[in-house]
Amino acid sequence: MSRDLNIICEICEELIDDGQGDLWIDYAQITAARDARARWERERAGCTPDRTQTIVGFGRVLEYPDPAPWRTHHKVCDPGFVPSAYVIEADRLRTWADLTLWTAKLMSMRWLEVTDWNQLLRGAVSTDGVRVRAVERQMVNNFF
Repeated sequence: MSRDLNIICEICEELIDDGQGDLWIDYAQITAARDARARWERERAGCTPDRTQTIVGFGRVLEYPDPAPWRTHHKVCDPGFVPSAYVIEADRLRTWADLTLWTAKLMSMRWLEVTDWNQLLRGAVSTDGVRVRAVERQMVNNFF
C-alpha cells in the first residue's frame, strides 16, 4: 500500500511507523473545552439587554477558549496512559482516503467542533505539518 501521510510523534518529532503509536484525544480535555466555550458564550450573551445579538470586540475574540488538542505519540514516548481517550492507531491513517473516512466518521461526533481536528487537517496538506504531514513525492518525467 502506498503511503500518502506520515504521523509524527510530538515528543521525539520522528515518524510513527505502523504499530508504533497513535493519534488520540482525551475526552476530559474535550469536556473542558466544551465547558470553557459555553462559559465564554454565556458571558457574551449577557452583554445585550434583549440577548438577541452580542457584538464582541477583537480583544474578547482573542480570549476564545483553545480547542481540545489531538495528540500524536509513539507508544514508548507516550507521557502516560489516558483511560478516557479516543484513539486512532497510526497505521489506520496513512492515505488521503483514510483521512477522509476518519473525518467523515468524526463529523458524526458532537464533540469534534471543540477539537483542533481542522488544524490537523491543515497540517496534513503540507510536508511540514506538526502531527500529520503529506509524504514528499519525487517527480519523475513531470509525473508523481
